[in-house]
Amino acid sequence: MKWFKKESKTLPQDKADITEAKFLEDGSLEIQGVARFGPDQPADAILLTVGQRVIAIGQPAPRHLLRIYGLDYEFSNYEDVPARDSYQWQSAVPLSDLPDGDQTLDAWALNVEARRISRLDAVLHVQKDNRRVENLVR
Repeated sequence: MKWFKKESKTLPQDKADITEAKFLEDGSLEIQGVARFGPDQPADAILLTVGQRVIAIGQPAPRHLLRIYGLDYEFSNYEDVPARDSYQWQSAVPLSDLPDGDQTLDAWALNVEARRISRLDAVLHVQKDNRRVENLVR
């Protein structure tokens, strides 16, 4: 975290959010969301942290949209595609990588070129022992 400049403002929910977080049968925590800095500027990755420790990295996970007349809809009608369908990411955190007890996970959008990170408003409250996760907003 110390290698990046931290932006003072959080990214608002219309630009970045955690849309789903759940424990899977194998015990891992699956997290999905959306993140962009502005039009045509998706986050390069999402850093999931507990305090100053990065425990997982969320990677872009674009969703394929329908094809019309053999053309990719997202390319031919790019401006009509909602932001939530264009800037998706996902991560899976193994149970062994989660700290014990109740924890709060923060998410940071990473812009590699500018070497900056911006915190998402969404926060995850994780209870590892009970395998419960709650998505909160600051």
